[in-house]
Amino acid sequence: MSPVGTIDWGGTWIRAALIEEGVRVSEIARARRPDSASRQIELVAGLLDALSEGSARPDAVGVGVAGVVREGGRIASAGNLGLGGAELQADLAARLALPVRVVNDTQAAALAEARASGRAGTLVLLSVGTGIGGAIVADGRLVPGRGAAGDFGHTPVMLDGPRCICGGSGCLEQVVSGRVLDEVARTLAGRGESSFLAGLAKDRPPHGGDLEDAAADGDPSARQALEQSAGALVTGLRAVAAALDPDV
Repeated sequence: MSPVGTIDWGGTWIRAALIEEGVRVSEIARARRPDSASRQIELVAGLLDALSEGSARPDAVGVGVAGVVREGGRIASAGNLGLGGAELQADLAARLALPVRVVNDTQAAALAEARASGRAGTLVLLSVGTGIGGAIVADGRLVPGRGAAGDFGHTPVMLDGPRCICGGSGCLEQVVSGRVLDEVARTLAGRGESSFLAGLAKDRPPHGGDLEDAAADGDPSARQALEQSAGALVTGLRAVAAALDPDV
């Protein structure tokens, strides 16, 4: 049985893996995402080729993308990837000479979680990374809407909040995502508002994960930033719960 190639196409990293016998992950490779769509497609092909050395070539490829995916694998929007409007499924299939299926990455993860849990009812999944994704599964079936149902990263949580790449303001993604927390850490260091982060900045750019260390060290500015993000996430989760009343 030939393996299946899988791609996790994120805002910062692109990861590839081979899945053997339907369940076993044989190996994982990753690389930072380049800017242009053509270079991203070439990177994906290169990662799969590298994984296939010494192993059977996959007979199909499944792709999870951090963006809104319409019928046929067309990317309606992917603000963190620069792929908006790309016929990604067709372009990848042509480049790889393999059958390809492209879906939203969080929708793919939600289906996997629902199958693994074996639970009936409604499952909601939120993913927090470079951006924020979400998906809804009801009784084992994805609830896609027109492709973007569950895109909770664009739930407004601060009416006077920062402008979002979607065109709205105060979206959850603009307060909680990894990209935003990275920016907060660098800003606090650059302004000297956090001595802990400013110290780190002498050797490397601070990132969102450093906010927790700074808060644990007693830094009030880092603690305030984390509390603001946590409060926004709770607001978003309350909106999800009120709208869908999920089982899990």
